[in-house]
Amino acid sequence: MRVLILVVLAACTYDEKIFEGPYSCIGAQQPTTAPQLVTISGTVVDPENLTPVIAASVQLQTAPTGSVIASTVTDLHGHFSFDVNTNGAPIAGLDLHVSATGFIDSYFFPSRPIATDMDFPIVSILTSTEASTLFSDAGVTMTSGDGHILLSLSDCNEMPLTNGTLASSPAGTIRYFNGIIPAPSATMTGPGGVVLDANLAPSKVALTAMVDGHTYPQVQVSVVANAFTVTDLQP
Repeated sequence: MRVLILVVLAACTYDEKIFEGPYSCIGAQQPTTAPQLVTISGTVVDPENLTPVIAASVQLQTAPTGSVIASTVTDLHGHFSFDVNTNGAPIAGLDLHVSATGFIDSYFFPSRPIATDMDFPIVSILTSTEASTLFSDAGVTMTSGDGHILLSLSDCNEMPLTNGTLASSPAGTIRYFNGIIPAPSATMTGPGGVVLDANLAPSKVALTAMVDGHTYPQVQVSVVANAFTVTDLQP
């Protein structure tokens, strides 16, 4: 694909904390409380030209395709926002389901419990044509009925990481990116830290990353047929 902007639903694990090094958060105490209400907001765009996607359906739900906790549609600028009651504790086990006419459904999974407001300037969803181009560039044939994972590897300060590798169980077809373009011969992440894990049967999938000798905490996401699951992996 010629243009791919990947912005994932990245929960802020540590409220506004900046760490001194890329892996200095390993072993740090994660939040145990949260504001009574947190706001989840963002802007849904077509990544090929960054135009806003108007009237896209956005649902926060128990994962996957479970009970809807909050829902809205994007406005004329592609923007959405809603408040969520946390009952004072970080909330986990949720995904953000984004759908729109002409686009492939996407499920955005936070890699950590939500403990603070989350705003995402760009939330990308792909058209069928864009997805086909992405898979062609990756040298992978998209299998009907399977689902696919797009993710990024980042450090403690949410900066993308090179030299990372991914393992998934069950296993899919993994492609690393050279910046914004899939690189079929690459064996680890390039600038941007982006990975495609393609053609997975709908199921729970366990994801484990290793970067610079550090094994990341395993994250489990749900793969949905003919849809993208999007997440990030952090230390």
